[in-house]
Amino acid sequence: MWLKFTDKGHLAVVAKSCDINWDSEQSCGLLVQEIGESFDTSFAFVFPLTRQMIRTKAEPNSFYRKYSSEELECAVGNYLISKGVPIIDYFSHMGYKYDILAENM
Repeated sequence: MWLKFTDKGHLAVVAKSCDINWDSEQSCGLLVQEIGESFDTSFAFVFPLTRQMIRTKAEPNSFYRKYSSEELECAVGNYLISKGVPIIDYFSHMGYKYDILAENM
């Protein structure tokens, strides 16, 4: 899981994947440009999530690993928002739930 910031220190995105990039043509990059900022390409805050830490499709009922990486991503984003931290790409942390949300809009 990772967090990207702007050059002015604002939180741009909360996500989980193996492809941290600074592409300004992606949705997050377009949103950052829209507010007149750019990515801070010198820094990304990374939380390593290993197979030993998260629930996987192979072991969906693991007693010790209660949460999937998608659930952790969503929880971190929601926690930050609940504490008043704005996220520029507001829906980025919703991952798999965003598709459901978009269908109902």
